[in-house]
Amino acid sequence: MKTITRKAEADWKGNLEQGHGLVTTDSQVLVKQEFSFSKRTSQGDHVHTNPEELIAAGLASCFSMALSATLGKHDMIAEQLVVTAGVTLSLTDDGPVVDTLQLDVAGMVEGHSEEEFRKAVEETQQGCPIYKLLEPGFKNIEVNVTLNN
Repeated sequence: MKTITRKAEADWKGNLEQGHGLVTTDSQVLVKQEFSFSKRTSQGDHVHTNPEELIAAGLASCFSMALSATLGKHDMIAEQLVVTAGVTLSLTDDGPVVDTLQLDVAGMVEGHSEEEFRKAVEETQQGCPIYKLLEPGFKNIEVNVTLNN
């Protein structure tokens, strides 16, 4: 069995409200990228990363690869797949909760119907390792499928 481990390191300083951290990934795609709870919970901040964005990125990239494999098993080749994942943090009276996942899957798969594409997406939901990991943790999941032929 082959195993692959990827790592990221977070270096945090201070308390929750005024503190901040720096996150770095093994691949160096993220190098000392700043994150903080105050920026995490502000609507307009698109400069700093946050855990929800990183989870969404992991899911979108994994799901697109897994869907490509599913399509291939059914002799379907996508000219293009665009997978957008949204992960919602809700600030409740009991504290922050990551509770909603929205997955928008759009594809161009010439010669195939929207029903065939939708079935491939549903099959991928059963096989994508990151989706399977995340699915039990979400209270709400919405998957939207669009075929753009």
